Amino acid sequence: MNEQDKSVRLEEITDPNKVAVYCSKHQYYGPSKLNPDAKPKLGCSRCWFVFYLSDMINGVSPSERGKRLDELEEVINKLAEQVEKGHGDQFNVFRHPEITYEEE
Repeated sequence: MNEQDKSVRLEEITDPNKVAVYCSKHQYYGPSKLNPDAKPKLGCSRCWFVFYLSDMINGVSPSERGKRLDELEEVINKLAEQVEKGHGDQFNVFRHPEITYEEE
């Protein structure tokens, strides 16, 4: 990680307005070094939203996030093609996250 990425990551970590996202249905908080066995629930769009958001924020250096978004866009386009062909009927689209605010 270069010095600029380190600086951006440090700002993100110490941001007093930082929030945590999780799937309240499955108590999934995303990938974690503390709990490497935690996996998103197959078929749960909330779990997968948490997984991808966590991966984008924590798993990718700030300078590489644009590239990761491009990769994700490609995956979404391929998925859309499969749906148009009649495949992927089991894919459950998560159109809007539900957001609640809880103070600690």
